[in-house]
Amino acid sequence: LRTRVRESYIMPSFQNTLELLLIYYCNIHYIYYKQGLNEIFGPFLLLRYKFKSLSLLSIFSMAQGFIDKFFLNVYHDKSPMSIKASSALIELLLKYHAPDIYLKLHNIDIQPELYSINWLMNLSSAKAEIGPIYRLWNHLIQENDEFMSHYFIIAFLIMKRKEIAKTHFSMLVVTLNQFTITTNTEVDLLYAIAKQVKK
Repeated sequence: LRTRVRESYIMPSFQNTLELLLIYYCNIHYIYYKQGLNEIFGPFLLLRYKFKSLSLLSIFSMAQGFIDKFFLNVYHDKSPMSIKASSALIELLLKYHAPDIYLKLHNIDIQPELYSINWLMNLSSAKAEIGPIYRLWNHLIQENDEFMSHYFIIAFLIMKRKEIAKTHFSMLVVTLNQFTITTNTEVDLLYAIAKQVKK
């Protein structure tokens, strides 16, 4: 499990409980575990260490509802069709909102799956600090739009336009997957751009 927990006194019980939640979720939905699911359950489980009154049932219900609303097809579709459909939408949005970025990626045959998969699975939560994760998720819940993750991807690429432009084509995929959100200010900027993309 890659979810990061820095407090050593939390780690053992956190990891064990997280694993149980993941096993239970997969069992009741008759699905196989997919990498990235832990990065959704993890932040919800961490809330229990801040709000002691939260039960595991509440944590599970919140995570399950979050997945059902925003990531259902990604984790429940046994075929790759949902990812392919999302990639097609991302490509169209990028072509319209950031044609310069689209052309650079398209001309060297970098498909959306190569840079968007972490966002489609969990909004790239594995690479972000917990504070910005909660803030980003709050914006997502506020919008209540199952396609919002796609708009966030385009917004993120627009935010990183200068870095993309100066990166050599041979390093583009690596660079794109190293980008991350580190502050709440970046999250708010991302959200503002994403809302413009949505329009």
